[in-house]
Amino acid sequence: AGSLRVRGPFGCAAMEEAARDFRTVRAEFGGLATLSKPDLVAIFKEVDAKHFTDENTAALFDAAGLAQADTIEVDDLLGWVFGVVPQEAAKTAAAQAPAAGPIVVIAGPPAAGKGTQCEKIKERYGYVHVSTGDILRENVEKGTELGKEAKAYMDGGKLVPSSLIVNLVKDRLGQPDIVEKGCLLDGFPRAPDQAQAMAEAGLKVQRFVLIQVPDDDLVSRGVGRRLDPETGSIYHLTFKPPPPEIVDRLVHRSDDHEEKIRTRLATYHSQIGDIQPYFQDCEVVVNGTEKPDAVFANISASLDAL
Repeated sequence: AGSLRVRGPFGCAAMEEAARDFRTVRAEFGGLATLSKPDLVAIFKEVDAKHFTDENTAALFDAAGLAQADTIEVDDLLGWVFGVVPQEAAKTAAAQAPAAGPIVVIAGPPAAGKGTQCEKIKERYGYVHVSTGDILRENVEKGTELGKEAKAYMDGGKLVPSSLIVNLVKDRLGQPDIVEKGCLLDGFPRAPDQAQAMAEAGLKVQRFVLIQVPDDDLVSRGVGRRLDPETGSIYHLTFKPPPPEIVDRLVHRSDDHEEKIRTRLATYHSQIGDIQPYFQDCEVVVNGTEKPDAVFANISASLDAL
């Protein structure tokens, strides 16, 4: 009896894109039962050149116990890659495999303190901090296929579709640093269609941390903020007063006026209720009106269990 699992023995979650159907990939080998290692490597690169790099392929052969083989039984290797292995061997491999890092989403309204908590979470747990803005910029700058597709929308003055954003996120989550350390997704998903696209793409979130703060408190936090244009530092007239000598040069940004803040809050409230059901099994709601250390204590209590 066998146990069918799609996995990447060398920690590459994006492998599943090249393994959606075992028989389809098997057909790439033209029905051949045995191949030389160089021929097999060449075919793997045709299947998915991005992920079957020389380093990853060597790690694959080593993980499958085939590092010293000159010729390879195709079904043996495919069985290892795509998880069609005897149940006892599957149990052994699962026990020996390192645990993949968790995916944690942090959400909340503007000025809820997500930035402060992200820094604390990164410092304690070592998760890779990811925002969709960073992912978009990186892919556009590198000229990846997904980046080119996103740039076409951006250059046309259009919003990048949620399905494309999710594909960008999915690709980023499959990279080795996140597979090893885990990921802190900041402010994504922002809309119900993005949450739905995540579910359809099979992106499994282990914790959805939602920071809640009353609107009036958020307005008070926002309208008191001031920017130092020379240093980029952010101050607050009440909670983090600036040195007296720089007060005159501080800027009150247009986004920090009450009308703009309440508009953003209305948008947030119109969407968050339809996002939450997608994460009801892993949601942790935190009171964001407490001191930052107290908020973090509540967040860390849930993350410690992962």
